[in-house]
Amino acid sequence: MSQPVVTEKGVTMENNITVLIASCDKYEDAWAPFLKLWKIQWPDCPYNFVLSTETKVCNCDFFPVKTVNSGEGVSWSARLRDALDKIETEFVLFTLEDFFLTEKVDVELFNQAKKLIEENPEIGRINFMWERLGDTYTYKAGEDSYFKPTHKDNILRTNVVISLWRRDYFKKLLYKDEDPWQYEKNAPMRARYAGYEIYTQRYAVSAPVFHYCMNPADGLGITEGKWLIGNKILFEKYGITDVDFEKIGFFEKTITYDEIKAKRKQDHLASLKGIKKIREKLYNSLRGVKKKIKIKQKLKNWWYYKTYKE
Repeated sequence: MSQPVVTEKGVTMENNITVLIASCDKYEDAWAPFLKLWKIQWPDCPYNFVLSTETKVCNCDFFPVKTVNSGEGVSWSARLRDALDKIETEFVLFTLEDFFLTEKVDVELFNQAKKLIEENPEIGRINFMWERLGDTYTYKAGEDSYFKPTHKDNILRTNVVISLWRRDYFKKLLYKDEDPWQYEKNAPMRARYAGYEIYTQRYAVSAPVFHYCMNPADGLGITEGKWLIGNKILFEKYGITDVDFEKIGFFEKTITYDEIKAKRKQDHLASLKGIKKIREKLYNSLRGVKKKIKIKQKLKNWWYYKTYKE
């Protein structure tokens, strides 16, 4: 893996992709295991890495990473915009610091995605969605494409997942002073007017390019600011035993996937019971107002991109 070449403008590299890790100072103990697992699951990864955080520096002797510090009190989206400004490659492979890779990366399939976005300037992003451990996939040899465009009404198409972006398009969808949840709520509407198509890997015909899991039932990643218990099992499997789990602690509640589904069903039924008629009346009375607000939001997003400047 080549060392980053830093210029006055920022980071340059031989390849046209930068791996961008979005993080924060609080989760610095996740950096080393994330990078160790990446090195195990993609040992000959040819790209250089940039980590976005507030004030701390990622010092991993075994893995060269350029840290972009944006300062205390700077929002998640503003930090990412700052990092994107300091990257010179046309594309970025985006990830969070707790998207821990559990299996080998399908490099051949990733290169297909890379070729697809390079040769089709209308594509702005390709998603590599997360999975539940134990998921199975069907393989169909000879498929023309393992990636397909997502519909503009799909609210998940701009979610925070591992994804290959055109750098300029990513920046256009990042409004200042948003956290990841605000971004996920607002970005789908912006994507309607910001140009470019968004593609997603077709898991019906292939296994994931990147195996990582964000389901609390499987216990991987960080939830509500705490380690999930499955991380320790995964780390020990790959000989990663020097992680300080005590600093942020463990997410203590054990939760299963069936519990998650039951809770969602319960919440849905509760939202309907006893207030259905009231909701219908409110909806009818506010339908005109809601329509005006929706139109206003559309115009706001349209005008933003009509007058967008770097």
